[in-house]
Amino acid sequence: MNAEPLHDADFDRIVFASEHLTVGQFRARPDHPRFANSGPATGYLIVFPRTVVGIQHEGCEPFVSSPPTANFYNRDQRYSRRRISSEGDRCDWFSPSQALLRDVLSELGTSPASADDAVFKLSHAPCPARVYLAQRRFVQSCVDSSPPDVLGAEEFASNLALHFLDPRYCSETPSRRRRQRGQHRRRSLERVEAAKDLLSRHYMENWSLSEIADQLDCSGPHLCRIFRASCGLRMHAFREQVRLRCALERLADFSRDFSSLAVDLGFSSHSHFTFAFRRAFGCTPSALLGSRGRSSFPIVSRAR
Repeated sequence: MNAEPLHDADFDRIVFASEHLTVGQFRARPDHPRFANSGPATGYLIVFPRTVVGIQHEGCEPFVSSPPTANFYNRDQRYSRRRISSEGDRCDWFSPSQALLRDVLSELGTSPASADDAVFKLSHAPCPARVYLAQRRFVQSCVDSSPPDVLGAEEFASNLALHFLDPRYCSETPSRRRRQRGQHRRRSLERVEAAKDLLSRHYMENWSLSEIADQLDCSGPHLCRIFRASCGLRMHAFREQVRLRCALERLADFSRDFSSLAVDLGFSSHSHFTFAFRRAFGCTPSALLGSRGRSSFPIVSRAR
């Protein structure tokens, strides 16, 4: 993942570039020679995973990168990658310029003390469904050779950055910092990441809480508490988000046979799938398919 084009276009491909924004698609098979280590990042990156993979920033705790999250990289960020899915690492990335990010931080009143300070304070954060859909539609418009004009693209990137850099949304609270002490914290984080790994790889399964807790060698109530405290979502909601974002990948394959798609993803019925899809993305699967090819895309709103 790099803000500069690589010789292997199938590995890291730029789909849009302007003075203040570069957008690309990263595709690394597990057997690719640069899969484990393709860094350091040469720019500031907001990354939207499309598969599940293990990521560890240098000097930080490892985490499970999956579609319900957005990942962040500061310039020159070193990191390593661990295989989880046989699909490897597939993601889309946005690299705003330092000048654009400086303006965003100024707007938020959180400008760094010096130019060398890290812009992103966290390695990853939850990604709301409508933000995920908006960036998918943006990238798809570029792939379909109907990219937005420079103003529209940079406005979109500014709103992405405003969302993910807003301290009300993407910061550590005092209570969270208190939990981050000692060996107990490490065990809890490991269990949360293991649960995310399990739910991301086996999202089609309708496992019970006790079945998941047994695999992680802890009690169900304890797992519920630490998962929600860490991720901001219940496990059921996290798994549903994985299912829905995988649905975006597969809509075209199933055409309008959404009943089969619903069952394949693990939903109980077509109506359950459609209800969850509309609640997450603001439209039905058929409406989204019908809108493909349009050049417009929703603008990301500031976190509330």
